[in-house]
Amino acid sequence: MLQHVDRVVVLVASKDGAATIGRTVASAVTQADVYVVSDGSTDDTAQTAQAAGATVLDLDVNVGKPAAVYRAVNAFELLDRYVAVLIIDDDTTVAPDFVRQSLRRMVVNRRALVPETPYTGHERRLAERRTHPFTPDTERRATPVGIVVGRTITDWDHRRRWNMWVGSRAYAYWRYQATIRRGQDRVNALNCISGSNSIYLSPLLRDVLVEQTPYIVDDTYWLLETQRRGLGRVVYAPEAHAWIQDPTNLRDWYKQNLRWLWGTFQGVAGHRVGRRRSWFDFWYVTLIVDWAMYVLLWPVLLALLLVNDWVEPGTVGVSVLAGYGLWTAAAACALRKWRLVALTPAIMAIDVLYRAIFIHALVKTVRHPTVTSCRWDSPTRYQSVSELADASSDVSHLREEVFT
Repeated sequence: MLQHVDRVVVLVASKDGAATIGRTVASAVTQADVYVVSDGSTDDTAQTAQAAGATVLDLDVNVGKPAAVYRAVNAFELLDRYVAVLIIDDDTTVAPDFVRQSLRRMVVNRRALVPETPYTGHERRLAERRTHPFTPDTERRATPVGIVVGRTITDWDHRRRWNMWVGSRAYAYWRYQATIRRGQDRVNALNCISGSNSIYLSPLLRDVLVEQTPYIVDDTYWLLETQRRGLGRVVYAPEAHAWIQDPTNLRDWYKQNLRWLWGTFQGVAGHRVGRRRSWFDFWYVTLIVDWAMYVLLWPVLLALLLVNDWVEPGTVGVSVLAGYGLWTAAAACALRKWRLVALTPAIMAIDVLYRAIFIHALVKTVRHPTVTSCRWDSPTRYQSVSELADASSDVSHLREEVFT
Protein backbone atom coordinates (compact mmCIF):
# COMPACT_ATOMS: atom_id res chain seq x y z
CA MET A 1 0.00 0.00 0.00
CA LEU A 2 1.37 3.42 -1.00
CA GLN A 3 1.60 5.49 2.14
CA HIS A 4 3.85 8.52 1.63
CA VAL A 5 3.88 11.50 -0.70
CA ASP A 6 7.21 12.88 0.47
CA ARG A 7 8.53 11.79 -2.93
CA VAL A 8 6.21 14.30 -4.64
CA VAL A 9 6.97 18.02 -4.92
CA VAL A 10 4.84 20.98 -6.01
CA LEU A 11 6.40 23.65 -8.24
CA VAL A 12 4.81 27.02 -9.01
CA ALA A 13 6.15 29.58 -11.50
CA SER A 14 4.76 33.05 -10.84
CA LYS A 15 5.14 36.58 -12.14
CA ASP A 16 3.43 39.31 -10.13
CA GLY A 17 1.12 36.79 -8.48
CA ALA A 18 1.05 38.23 -4.97
CA ALA A 19 -2.76 38.45 -5.02
CA THR A 20 -3.18 34.68 -5.36
CA ILE A 21 0.11 32.90 -4.61
CA GLY A 22 -0.53 32.68 -0.87
CA ARG A 23 -3.74 30.76 -1.36
CA THR A 24 -2.13 28.55 -3.98
CA VAL A 25 0.71 27.58 -1.67
CA ALA A 26 -1.63 27.07 1.29
CA SER A 27 -3.76 24.61 -0.69
CA ALA A 28 -0.73 22.51 -1.66
CA VAL A 29 1.64 22.70 1.29
CA THR A 30 -0.39 20.23 3.34
CA GLN A 31 0.12 17.60 0.63
CA ALA A 32 3.76 17.96 -0.41
CA ASP A 33 6.79 20.24 -0.31
CA VAL A 34 6.15 23.43 -2.29
CA TYR A 35 8.71 25.41 -4.29
CA VAL A 36 7.97 28.74 -5.97
CA VAL A 37 10.03 30.52 -8.61
CA SER A 38 9.25 34.23 -8.83
CA ASP A 39 9.86 35.12 -12.47
CA GLY A 40 11.08 38.70 -12.23
CA SER A 41 8.07 39.79 -10.16
CA THR A 42 7.74 43.46 -9.24
CA ASP A 43 5.31 42.86 -6.38
CA ASP A 44 5.47 40.82 -3.15
CA THR A 45 5.14 37.41 -4.82
CA ALA A 46 8.31 35.96 -3.27
CA GLN A 47 7.59 37.21 0.25
CA THR A 48 3.94 36.10 0.15
CA ALA A 49 4.85 32.61 -1.07
CA GLN A 50 7.55 32.22 1.56
CA ALA A 51 5.18 33.33 4.31
CA ALA A 52 2.67 30.69 3.16
CA GLY A 53 5.26 27.92 3.54
CA ALA A 54 7.03 27.67 0.19
CA THR A 55 10.73 27.60 -0.60
CA VAL A 56 11.35 30.44 -3.06
CA LEU A 57 13.75 31.14 -5.92
CA ASP A 58 13.55 34.85 -6.78
CA LEU A 59 14.74 35.63 -10.32
CA ASP A 60 15.87 39.18 -11.05
CA VAL A 61 14.48 39.26 -14.59
CA ASN A 62 11.43 37.81 -16.32
CA VAL A 63 12.55 34.80 -18.39
CA GLY A 64 9.17 33.17 -19.13
CA LYS A 65 7.47 30.15 -17.58
CA PRO A 66 9.43 27.28 -19.21
CA ALA A 67 12.79 28.92 -18.46
CA ALA A 68 11.69 29.71 -14.90
CA VAL A 69 10.58 26.10 -14.34
CA TYR A 70 13.84 24.85 -15.84
CA ARG A 71 15.94 27.04 -13.56
CA ALA A 72 13.99 26.14 -10.43
CA VAL A 73 14.16 22.41 -11.16
CA ASN A 74 17.93 22.61 -11.53
CA ALA A 75 18.56 25.05 -8.68
CA PHE A 76 16.66 22.89 -6.18
CA GLU A 77 17.68 19.55 -7.80
CA LEU A 78 14.03 18.51 -7.74
CA LEU A 79 14.34 15.68 -10.27
CA ASP A 80 17.05 14.03 -8.16
CA ARG A 81 15.24 14.45 -4.85
CA TYR A 82 11.64 13.65 -5.84
CA VAL A 83 9.98 10.99 -7.97
CA ALA A 84 7.14 13.18 -9.26
CA VAL A 85 6.61 16.90 -9.78
CA LEU A 86 3.22 18.62 -9.67
CA ILE A 87 3.37 21.87 -11.67
CA ILE A 88 0.59 24.36 -10.95
CA ASP A 89 -0.05 28.01 -11.76
CA ASP A 90 -0.04 30.84 -9.25
CA ASP A 91 -3.84 31.20 -9.47
CA THR A 92 -4.56 27.50 -8.91
CA THR A 93 -6.16 26.15 -5.76
CA VAL A 94 -5.87 22.37 -5.53
CA ALA A 95 -8.28 20.21 -3.57
CA PRO A 96 -6.96 18.78 -0.27
CA ASP A 97 -6.72 15.32 -1.86
CA PHE A 98 -5.40 16.42 -5.28
CA VAL A 99 -2.05 14.63 -4.94
CA ARG A 100 -3.66 11.47 -3.59
CA GLN A 101 -6.23 11.32 -6.39
CA SER A 102 -3.59 12.01 -9.06
CA LEU A 103 -1.29 9.29 -7.79
CA ARG A 104 -4.13 6.77 -7.90
CA ARG A 105 -3.86 6.96 -11.70
CA MET A 106 -0.18 6.01 -11.56
CA VAL A 107 -1.04 2.42 -10.67
CA VAL A 108 1.76 0.87 -12.71
CA ASN A 109 4.26 3.27 -11.17
CA ARG A 110 3.82 2.41 -7.50
CA ARG A 111 7.24 0.80 -7.36
CA ALA A 112 8.76 4.06 -8.59
CA LEU A 113 7.01 6.04 -5.88
CA VAL A 114 7.65 3.51 -3.12
CA PRO A 115 10.28 0.97 -4.29
CA GLU A 116 9.79 -1.38 -1.38
CA THR A 117 6.10 -1.80 -2.18
CA PRO A 118 5.46 -4.96 -4.28
CA TYR A 119 2.98 -5.04 -7.10
CA THR A 120 -0.37 -6.62 -6.46
CA GLY A 121 -1.28 -9.43 -8.84
CA HIS A 122 -3.59 -7.14 -10.80
CA GLU A 123 -0.88 -4.48 -11.19
CA ARG A 124 1.66 -7.06 -12.35
CA ARG A 125 -0.73 -8.31 -15.02
CA LEU A 126 -1.24 -4.74 -16.25
CA ALA A 127 2.49 -4.04 -16.30
CA GLU A 128 3.51 -7.28 -18.00
CA ARG A 129 0.75 -7.58 -20.59
CA ARG A 130 2.19 -7.23 -24.11
CA THR A 131 0.43 -8.01 -27.39
CA HIS A 132 -0.11 -6.12 -30.64
CA PRO A 133 1.11 -2.53 -30.14
CA PHE A 134 -1.74 -0.99 -32.09
CA THR A 135 -4.50 -2.44 -29.97
CA PRO A 136 -5.72 0.65 -28.07
CA ASP A 137 -6.66 -1.20 -24.87
CA THR A 138 -3.36 -3.05 -24.73
CA GLU A 139 -1.32 0.05 -25.51
CA ARG A 140 -3.17 1.92 -22.79
CA ARG A 141 -2.61 -0.77 -20.18
CA ALA A 142 0.94 -1.81 -20.97
CA THR A 143 2.64 1.60 -20.97
CA PRO A 144 3.40 3.14 -17.56
CA VAL A 145 1.72 6.41 -16.67
CA GLY A 146 4.02 9.41 -17.02
CA ILE A 147 1.68 12.40 -16.73
CA VAL A 148 -1.58 12.78 -14.82
CA VAL A 149 -3.87 15.68 -15.68
CA GLY A 150 -6.29 16.96 -13.06
CA ARG A 151 -9.80 18.30 -13.55
CA THR A 152 -9.84 22.05 -14.16
CA ILE A 153 -12.73 24.02 -12.63
CA THR A 154 -13.36 27.75 -12.92
CA ASP A 155 -13.07 29.62 -9.62
CA TRP A 156 -16.39 31.37 -10.14
CA ASP A 157 -17.00 33.47 -7.05
CA HIS A 158 -20.18 35.34 -6.13
CA ARG A 159 -18.87 38.78 -7.07
CA ARG A 160 -18.44 37.63 -10.68
CA ARG A 161 -21.54 35.47 -10.85
CA TRP A 162 -22.91 37.29 -13.92
CA ASN A 163 -19.59 37.77 -15.70
CA MET A 164 -20.17 36.19 -19.11
CA TRP A 165 -16.45 35.59 -19.78
CA VAL A 166 -16.06 33.62 -16.56
CA GLY A 167 -19.34 31.81 -17.14
CA SER A 168 -18.45 30.81 -20.69
CA ARG A 169 -15.07 29.46 -19.54
CA ALA A 170 -16.73 27.44 -16.75
CA TYR A 171 -19.07 25.96 -19.36
CA ALA A 172 -16.24 25.29 -21.83
CA TYR A 173 -14.12 23.49 -19.23
CA TRP A 174 -17.03 21.29 -18.17
CA ARG A 175 -18.06 20.36 -21.72
CA TYR A 176 -14.51 19.66 -22.94
CA GLN A 177 -13.60 17.50 -19.95
CA ALA A 178 -16.92 15.65 -19.82
CA THR A 179 -16.78 14.70 -23.50
CA ILE A 180 -13.49 15.05 -25.38
CA ARG A 181 -11.01 14.60 -22.54
CA ARG A 182 -12.78 11.57 -21.07
CA GLY A 183 -12.97 9.98 -24.51
CA GLN A 184 -9.33 10.69 -25.29
CA ASP A 185 -8.33 9.24 -21.93
CA ARG A 186 -9.97 5.95 -22.86
CA VAL A 187 -7.81 5.61 -25.99
CA ASN A 188 -4.59 7.14 -24.60
CA ALA A 189 -4.83 10.16 -26.90
CA LEU A 190 -5.04 13.30 -24.77
CA ASN A 191 -4.21 16.18 -27.12
CA CYS A 192 -3.46 18.70 -24.38
CA ILE A 193 -2.57 18.81 -20.71
CA SER A 194 -3.43 21.39 -18.08
CA GLY A 195 -0.36 23.50 -17.45
CA SER A 196 -2.13 24.69 -14.32
CA ASN A 197 -2.50 21.30 -12.62
CA SER A 198 -0.59 18.29 -13.97
CA ILE A 199 1.80 15.88 -12.26
CA TYR A 200 4.87 14.45 -14.04
CA LEU A 201 7.18 11.59 -13.21
CA SER A 202 10.68 12.99 -12.75
CA PRO A 203 12.41 10.75 -15.35
CA LEU A 204 9.89 11.89 -17.96
CA LEU A 205 10.23 15.55 -17.01
CA ARG A 206 14.00 15.25 -17.21
CA ASP A 207 13.64 14.10 -20.83
CA VAL A 208 11.21 16.81 -22.00
CA LEU A 209 12.21 19.83 -19.92
CA VAL A 210 14.18 22.44 -21.86
CA GLU A 211 14.96 26.03 -20.97
CA GLN A 212 13.18 27.39 -24.02
CA THR A 213 10.37 25.52 -25.77
CA PRO A 214 9.84 26.24 -29.49
CA TYR A 215 6.11 26.77 -28.90
CA ILE A 216 4.45 29.60 -26.98
CA VAL A 217 2.67 27.02 -24.78
CA ASP A 218 5.25 24.96 -22.89
CA ASP A 219 2.99 22.08 -21.88
CA THR A 220 2.08 21.54 -25.55
CA TYR A 221 5.74 20.79 -26.23
CA TRP A 222 6.04 18.52 -23.18
CA LEU A 223 2.97 16.52 -24.20
CA LEU A 224 3.98 16.08 -27.84
CA GLU A 225 7.52 15.07 -26.88
CA THR A 226 6.10 12.53 -24.44
CA GLN A 227 3.90 11.02 -27.15
CA ARG A 228 6.53 11.16 -29.91
CA ARG A 229 9.19 9.45 -27.80
CA GLY A 230 6.85 7.05 -26.02
CA LEU A 231 7.93 8.24 -22.58
CA GLY A 232 4.70 7.27 -20.83
CA ARG A 233 0.93 7.40 -20.86
CA VAL A 234 -0.88 10.69 -20.33
CA VAL A 235 -4.05 10.14 -18.33
CA TYR A 236 -6.92 12.18 -16.94
CA ALA A 237 -7.87 12.09 -13.25
CA PRO A 238 -11.35 13.67 -12.96
CA GLU A 239 -11.33 13.07 -9.21
CA ALA A 240 -8.33 15.42 -8.77
CA HIS A 241 -9.94 18.87 -8.65
CA ALA A 242 -8.17 22.19 -9.19
CA TRP A 243 -9.82 25.61 -9.30
CA ILE A 244 -8.26 28.35 -11.43
CA GLN A 245 -9.04 31.99 -12.13
CA ASP A 246 -10.17 32.88 -15.63
CA PRO A 247 -10.28 36.14 -17.62
CA THR A 248 -12.99 38.59 -16.63
CA ASN A 249 -12.91 40.83 -19.72
CA LEU A 250 -12.77 40.56 -23.50
CA ARG A 251 -9.13 41.65 -23.83
CA ASP A 252 -7.73 39.06 -21.41
CA TRP A 253 -10.04 36.33 -22.70
CA TYR A 254 -9.08 36.91 -26.33
CA LYS A 255 -5.34 37.10 -25.65
CA GLN A 256 -5.32 33.93 -23.54
CA ASN A 257 -7.35 31.87 -26.00
CA LEU A 258 -5.24 33.13 -28.90
CA ARG A 259 -2.05 32.10 -27.11
CA TRP A 260 -3.43 28.65 -26.28
CA LEU A 261 -4.61 27.96 -29.84
CA TRP A 262 -1.45 29.42 -31.37
CA GLY A 263 0.64 27.10 -29.20
CA THR A 264 -1.56 24.15 -30.14
CA PHE A 265 -1.22 24.81 -33.88
CA GLN A 266 2.53 25.35 -33.50
CA GLY A 267 2.72 21.90 -31.92
CA VAL A 268 0.62 20.26 -34.63
CA ALA A 269 2.87 21.75 -37.32
CA GLY A 270 6.20 21.43 -35.53
CA HIS A 271 5.71 17.82 -34.43
CA ARG A 272 3.98 16.90 -37.70
CA VAL A 273 0.98 15.41 -35.98
CA GLY A 274 -0.68 12.84 -38.23
CA ARG A 275 2.46 11.55 -39.94
CA ARG A 276 3.19 8.78 -37.44
CA ARG A 277 1.40 5.44 -37.30
CA SER A 278 0.00 5.70 -33.82
CA TRP A 279 -3.38 5.92 -32.16
CA PHE A 280 -2.44 9.30 -30.72
CA ASP A 281 -1.90 10.72 -34.22
CA PHE A 282 -5.05 9.07 -35.52
CA TRP A 283 -7.29 10.52 -32.82
CA TYR A 284 -5.58 13.89 -32.98
CA VAL A 285 -6.28 14.09 -36.73
CA THR A 286 -9.95 13.30 -36.10
CA LEU A 287 -9.99 16.18 -33.62
CA ILE A 288 -8.45 18.49 -36.23
CA VAL A 289 -11.21 17.47 -38.65
CA ASP A 290 -13.75 18.27 -35.95
CA TRP A 291 -12.14 21.70 -35.49
CA ALA A 292 -12.43 22.37 -39.23
CA MET A 293 -16.11 21.44 -39.16
CA TYR A 294 -16.65 23.60 -36.08
CA VAL A 295 -15.01 26.67 -37.62
CA LEU A 296 -16.05 26.39 -41.27
CA LEU A 297 -18.47 23.61 -42.19
CA TRP A 298 -21.37 24.22 -39.82
CA PRO A 299 -21.54 28.00 -40.46
CA VAL A 300 -21.39 27.35 -44.23
CA LEU A 301 -24.18 24.77 -44.05
CA LEU A 302 -26.26 27.11 -41.93
CA ALA A 303 -25.76 29.92 -44.46
CA LEU A 304 -26.77 27.62 -47.34
CA LEU A 305 -29.94 26.64 -45.53
CA LEU A 306 -30.91 30.26 -45.02
CA VAL A 307 -29.89 31.57 -48.46
CA ASN A 308 -31.78 28.84 -50.32
CA ASP A 309 -34.89 29.19 -48.15
CA TRP A 310 -34.77 25.51 -47.26
CA VAL A 311 -35.84 26.35 -43.73
CA GLU A 312 -37.27 29.40 -42.03
CA PRO A 313 -34.74 31.63 -40.23
CA GLY A 314 -36.88 31.51 -37.13
CA THR A 315 -36.79 27.72 -37.12
CA VAL A 316 -33.00 27.74 -37.41
CA GLY A 317 -32.68 30.28 -34.61
CA VAL A 318 -34.92 28.33 -32.27
CA SER A 319 -33.12 25.06 -33.06
CA VAL A 320 -29.67 26.54 -32.39
CA LEU A 321 -30.85 28.17 -29.17
CA ALA A 322 -32.45 24.91 -28.04
CA GLY A 323 -29.25 22.98 -28.73
CA TYR A 324 -27.13 25.39 -26.74
CA GLY A 325 -29.78 25.48 -24.04
CA LEU A 326 -29.62 21.72 -23.56
CA TRP A 327 -25.83 21.84 -23.18
CA THR A 328 -25.86 24.76 -20.76
CA ALA A 329 -28.64 23.11 -18.75
CA ALA A 330 -26.54 19.96 -18.47
CA ALA A 331 -23.55 22.05 -17.39
CA ALA A 332 -25.69 23.94 -14.88
CA CYS A 333 -26.81 20.66 -13.32
CA ALA A 334 -23.28 19.24 -13.21
CA LEU A 335 -21.69 22.40 -11.82
CA ARG A 336 -24.70 23.51 -9.76
CA LYS A 337 -24.48 26.92 -11.36
CA TRP A 338 -28.03 27.53 -12.56
CA ARG A 339 -27.19 30.98 -13.89
CA LEU A 340 -25.44 29.25 -16.80
CA VAL A 341 -28.86 28.75 -18.39
CA ALA A 342 -29.51 32.50 -18.26
CA LEU A 343 -26.07 33.09 -19.81
CA THR A 344 -26.87 30.88 -22.83
CA PRO A 345 -27.22 33.78 -25.31
CA ALA A 346 -23.87 35.21 -24.17
CA ILE A 347 -22.21 31.79 -24.49
CA MET A 348 -23.57 31.50 -28.04
CA ALA A 349 -22.11 34.91 -28.97
CA ILE A 350 -18.75 34.06 -27.41
CA ASP A 351 -18.73 30.78 -29.33
CA VAL A 352 -18.92 32.74 -32.59
CA LEU A 353 -16.00 34.89 -31.48
CA TYR A 354 -14.05 31.75 -30.60
CA ARG A 355 -14.27 30.66 -34.24
CA ALA A 356 -12.57 33.91 -35.23
CA ILE A 357 -9.77 33.17 -32.76
CA PHE A 358 -9.22 29.80 -34.45
CA ILE A 359 -8.58 31.57 -37.76
CA HIS A 360 -6.42 34.25 -36.11
CA ALA A 361 -4.31 31.56 -34.40
CA LEU A 362 -3.90 29.63 -37.65
CA VAL A 363 -2.66 32.76 -39.46
CA LYS A 364 -0.34 33.52 -36.56
CA THR A 365 1.08 29.99 -36.75
CA VAL A 366 1.80 30.34 -40.46
CA ARG A 367 3.64 33.60 -39.79
CA HIS A 368 5.36 32.46 -36.60
CA PRO A 369 5.63 28.63 -36.41
CA THR A 370 8.09 28.87 -33.50
CA VAL A 371 9.05 31.39 -30.82
CA THR A 372 12.31 32.40 -29.20
CA SER A 373 10.73 33.48 -25.92
CA CYS A 374 7.74 32.29 -23.88
CA ARG A 375 7.06 35.50 -21.97
CA TRP A 376 3.48 36.74 -21.74
CA ASP A 377 1.15 38.72 -19.48
CA SER A 378 -1.33 36.63 -17.51
CA PRO A 379 -4.95 37.74 -17.09
CA THR A 380 -5.63 40.04 -14.15
CA ARG A 381 -5.51 38.16 -10.83
CA TYR A 382 -7.93 38.94 -8.01
CA GLN A 383 -8.64 37.98 -4.43
CA SER A 384 -11.26 35.25 -4.52
CA VAL A 385 -14.19 34.88 -2.15
CA SER A 386 -15.58 31.73 -3.75
CA GLU A 387 -17.24 28.80 -2.07
CA LEU A 388 -14.07 26.69 -2.09
CA ALA A 389 -13.16 24.93 1.12
CA ASP A 390 -10.60 26.75 3.26
CA ALA A 391 -7.19 25.52 2.15
CA SER A 392 -5.95 25.70 5.73
CA SER A 393 -8.44 23.08 6.92
CA ASP A 394 -7.06 20.10 8.78
CA VAL A 395 -5.92 17.78 5.99
CA SER A 396 -2.40 17.15 7.23
CA HIS A 397 -3.05 13.40 7.27
CA LEU A 398 -3.00 13.46 3.46
CA ARG A 399 0.73 14.14 3.62
CA GLU A 400 1.32 10.80 5.30
CA GLU A 401 -1.39 8.69 3.74
CA VAL A 402 -1.98 8.63 0.00
CA PHE A 403 -3.75 5.31 -0.49
CA THR A 404 -6.13 4.06 2.14
